[in-house]
Amino acid sequence: MKRYWLAITLGLLFLVLHLYKLTALPVFADEAIYVRWAQLAIEDFSRYALFPLNDGKTPLFIWLMIPFQLIFADQLWAARFVSVLIGLGQMGLLVWLVKLLRGKKIAQVLVAFLGMCLPFWYFHHRMALIDGTFTFFLTLSLCLEIWAFSFKSVKNQFWGSFLAGVAWGLAWLTKIPAILWAPAILLAGLWKLPSSKAGRVNRVFQLAMIGGVGLSMFLLLRLSPIF
Repeated sequence: MKRYWLAITLGLLFLVLHLYKLTALPVFADEAIYVRWAQLAIEDFSRYALFPLNDGKTPLFIWLMIPFQLIFADQLWAARFVSVLIGLGQMGLLVWLVKLLRGKKIAQVLVAFLGMCLPFWYFHHRMALIDGTFTFFLTLSLCLEIWAFSFKSVKNQFWGSFLAGVAWGLAWLTKIPAILWAPAILLAGLWKLPSSKAGRVNRVFQLAMIGGVGLSMFLLLRLSPIF
């Protein structure tokens, strides 16, 4: 029970720190572009849903902004609020990652505070920029991969690896440099590496699944001639 109250307290503290004067910083050029793309998609989704591809950017972050542009009158606040929510999720992922790596409770609390206060995280979680969301999906992919390898059941390993691939695919749909995450996926494959030959073959299959699912999600964008 104490753990839940601690999580709620940390979550509320995060929201207070990040929502306070959320629009105090002047709008950044990229933020204005992303808000405009979201507005175009609202006006005609079938025509402008993949419009960011014209600028070499994948569209998931723009799609995430659309509902909030409809809910809130202040368009900049609405766009930055998406990053705040992503940041809240990122803090939770950092705690989960430390837990998966067998970190103690004090380490989990410490990483939550660092994810809340360090300049990189604080800046990107208060600005309507792609990088925070991109990092969120990469972290989610890593967490799901390690989580999948922790199971003894092959079936659970299969579904965990599939979900890790989906998370990597979402990172692809957020920002193309997700391809640079491939070495991290391979390195994480050494986590609890099975000693048996069959287990290692299964591990290779799981890594192939993560890569295949992620890449397939990205290649769905080929359906658009803009790709």
